[in-house]
Amino acid sequence: MFSKEQISKILQLNYSGWGRFSRKLLDGITIQNRDGKLTVIGAMRQYKDNFMQIVQSERYGFKEIIDDILSANQCAEINYDDIKNLAGSPGIKRALWRSVRIIDEIVDTVGYEPKLISIEMARNEGEKVSTNSRKSQLEKMYKELIGDDADYNKSVIKPQLAKYKEKLNKKKYYLYFLQNGKCAYTGKPLNIENGLRECEIDHIIPRSLTKDDSLDNTVLVIRNENQRKEDDYPVSNDIQKRMVVIWSLLKKAKLMSPTKFQRLTSKKQLSDSRVAGFVNRQLVETRQITKHLARMLEEKYRNSSKKEKVFTIRAGMSSEYRDYHDLPKSRDINDFHHAKDAYLAVVIAQFIRHRYPKLEEKFIYGEYMKFKSKLLNSHDKHSFIIRAMGRDFTDESTGEVVWQRKTAYDIINRTMRYNDCLITKKTEIGDNQFYDQTIYGKDSGKTMIARKSDLPVAKYGGYSGEKDAYCTAIHYINRGNPVYKIIGIPVQVYMQDKIKPGSISNYIQNKYKQATVLIPKIPLNQKIEHDGNEQFIVSSSEVTNAKQLKLPYDIEYAVAVALKLGDIPQVRVTEEQASSDDYLRYKRDRQIERKQKVIDGIEKFWDIYVDKLSDQYQQFGSIIERARLVCDKYRNLSTVDKIKLIRLALAATHANSSNANMKKDFPGLNLPSDFGRMRGKNLDPTRFTFVYESITGLHRRELNGETLRLEQDN
Repeated sequence: MFSKEQISKILQLNYSGWGRFSRKLLDGITIQNRDGKLTVIGAMRQYKDNFMQIVQSERYGFKEIIDDILSANQCAEINYDDIKNLAGSPGIKRALWRSVRIIDEIVDTVGYEPKLISIEMARNEGEKVSTNSRKSQLEKMYKELIGDDADYNKSVIKPQLAKYKEKLNKKKYYLYFLQNGKCAYTGKPLNIENGLRECEIDHIIPRSLTKDDSLDNTVLVIRNENQRKEDDYPVSNDIQKRMVVIWSLLKKAKLMSPTKFQRLTSKKQLSDSRVAGFVNRQLVETRQITKHLARMLEEKYRNSSKKEKVFTIRAGMSSEYRDYHDLPKSRDINDFHHAKDAYLAVVIAQFIRHRYPKLEEKFIYGEYMKFKSKLLNSHDKHSFIIRAMGRDFTDESTGEVVWQRKTAYDIINRTMRYNDCLITKKTEIGDNQFYDQTIYGKDSGKTMIARKSDLPVAKYGGYSGEKDAYCTAIHYINRGNPVYKIIGIPVQVYMQDKIKPGSISNYIQNKYKQATVLIPKIPLNQKIEHDGNEQFIVSSSEVTNAKQLKLPYDIEYAVAVALKLGDIPQVRVTEEQASSDDYLRYKRDRQIERKQKVIDGIEKFWDIYVDKLSDQYQQFGSIIERARLVCDKYRNLSTVDKIKLIRLALAATHANSSNANMKKDFPGLNLPSDFGRMRGKNLDPTRFTFVYESITGLHRRELNGETLRLEQDN
């Protein structure tokens, strides 16, 4: 049916997922053009454009008809069923539904509809990569490359794989092994022992065209070679001649995919239409679930002017802006990065909306080519859009100043330093696992629950610890004394109560005679304030920190950079290189400045951190003084150990259930093995203020727990 050449081309295609297009969409919508009546599938057969180009382009006319059909079937109000019916994971749907609720609450609060809604969906990172799986796959491939097991066992790769197995989830290391430890452009050996510091990841099809960071579009190369390679495609003829034999061997051993091999060996320049497609996809999100949400919001908030209010931008654009302007993100310090990414998303959307109002592919391609000609010798490999934000723009037809680079940058930079974001946490009623899922042996010493009714724990072991669905505040008398307590309602009892009402009440009365229920349902992650501390109730016997850590920006910057690198940033451009190139001189100066900023911030960190503990985290009690005694010892630690200690310290103060085993990693500092954990056998609700927040945090009410005691006394 297919020729060998056709089969080869088909094998180079890489698709995932399945289409869900109706017959009506493909063959039931008709437009009239100069060639007569035409359907979507007819246009696909007649023209070179693909499905998305045909249904999205204004020149065909399908988009307007499809939008009208969707609008007719779309309810102005969005409910959970609308989100639930979208294709996507439950986690994504929950996030989308919360986003809809947040928008609704903001509109209700401010009293008017938004001028612009920007949606940037996080990249689909997928499941965490198994380093064991990668190691076994690589071993199999290397045996194919080298010849047999005996030769593989003698090779240098085997001990390297064993040594660096835990780093195979890092792209640099994985590419190193996929390339048999050699530079993809020169074939020279790479030095893995120094952390591959002299290497860079290069994009085969340049990042200025497409933000494709997949393994099929990336190679590991010596830094100097990458700097010599122009930001263009295809790969130069010299490199192809030198490396094609090596690439072929890697492809044969399946260390390189057919798609990657084709991209490296192709001699064809990218056509204008393909470049235009790449550039256009820099602007907009292509995932269907994001488009569906945008359509729902557009229909809900569309006004009489019919000007689009909802804008979807490609995933990762806010991160690229951060990278371009050296605004590092740290998830370890606090959760403000979510709000700041959302802010950047709407700034980028505003820029695109004003700079490229029609999103016409040919128009944007023309702008890209003009822009590229001005940056022909630029070393900058960021996307066209992010680079375009670094230039002033005036509308030639109206004289209106659309974008002022300096003013915009100053506003964005100042806003990104604010730490006054509202952070809320989703409260939950647990209805999944009945118990901790670990099965313990009969001699574990734990209080256990039988796995099955006919498997006694004394013989077979069992589960340890019932899972709470939620908590309840109660009052009862114990030996003549009043007791106020928060207790957990097990998931098993909660589920049973749905079938047999009264099960929860019986459970409480059986454990606490004549108990009075003060607060029937306290969900997990309920926020409370206690002695000036903000906390979450996560079980009947444990609370976690709810206060977001705020650090001075110079410290935040240094920590974000150091934690990402695991070290101080290096000055990679040598004095010799900088002496003959103005750009490299500028780059070296920036690298020196960045390195010093990080060194200064890391040196200051512990003193500032201890002051924060003392002022804002009194819940840590005596540990604060122990942390203060570490100040002198901290100064004597190596840089790598300082960064390691910082990571642990931030885990202890993060607004979640994490804590840090300081004793294990730094036994000489006299810090605990569960630094940051707060436990107590009895939680007294009368000592808390219960904080009930709306989904945005804009509205809140409080319940003073002391009133519960007063009500009982009366």
